[in-house]
Amino acid sequence: MRTSGSSYRRPQRYRYRNRNLFVPGIDDVTISFSTRGTVTGGELEEEATYTVAGVKSNYADMSNLELEVGNFVTETNEENKEKICILGAAAAEEMFGSVIEA
Repeated sequence: MRTSGSSYRRPQRYRYRNRNLFVPGIDDVTISFSTRGTVTGGELEEEATYTVAGVKSNYADMSNLELEVGNFVTETNEENKEKICILGAAAAEEMFGSVIEA
């Protein structure tokens, strides 16, 4: 799958990692960047536009997200700078015919 969209600007890691040091009572923080992007691949017959988001491994827990199938982004994925894609059910069905096939 290929996506295109607005330009990406790398977050400043120091600010993210140390935010809880500056705000008492904060147990954890995460970041999320989202944009609309053109997606191709799977069973799509033409390019389609979806919201594409970049998140950290702790985003699912902090947002109370539960995956029905598969795994969320892990710290190992982040450390290895792996390109991971988590699809919502509707997008998975549109692109691959079913959530299981995605």
